[in-house]
Amino acid sequence: PTTTQGDLIFRGASADQRLAIGTAGQALKVNSGANGYEFGVAGGIVQVKSTTKKDSYSATSPNQSYTDITGLSVDITPTSTNNKILIFAHVHVAVESSYGGQGMRFAKTVGGSTDNTFAIGDADGVRARHTMKAVGSGSNGRDYPIVASMMHLDTPASTATHTYKIQHGDNDGTNNIYINMAKVDTNTTGYGKYISNITVMEIAQGVL
Repeated sequence: PTTTQGDLIFRGASADQRLAIGTAGQALKVNSGANGYEFGVAGGIVQVKSTTKKDSYSATSPNQSYTDITGLSVDITPTSTNNKILIFAHVHVAVESSYGGQGMRFAKTVGGSTDNTFAIGDADGVRARHTMKAVGSGSNGRDYPIVASMMHLDTPASTATHTYKIQHGDNDGTNNIYINMAKVDTNTTGYGKYISNITVMEIAQGVL
């Protein structure tokens, strides 16, 4: 018989049996033997947060350091440190002329402390380490933007609020970067304004 509110009765190997109610947030699942039921972590996407930047941004990339791209950040509060945070970003970016030393990094701020080294390439001599290269295209010095896409599966440090964002830096000088715009921003139909976004998803451990 059931003994607690929320208990279930299901058919066992030879007779009906009781399944005690699980804890908050758990789901009813078929067990690993595929011959009964159990409560456990629900798989799938727990929550999704997203920010879209529609305005333009231009700045000089700092030499040998990184600074935030204004408006490209999103907050998420993980429900468990056993889960993962999947980060997506699509950025319309152009850089100064044909110069190629700039890059972008994912960064996260938790409890006032910022880390921008969790999603960069391995150390190799003095080579720059980024999440994504910042490049542009075009001719005659117009430097049109292209779409740079970045993705990373992160492990949350705690269940405190995590602020994920995108930073830009220049490891070989100080040159300009342009977000959602071309370097030449003439008010004609030949030039445009664009959007960039950053999206984070909390993925339950049961599907990883």
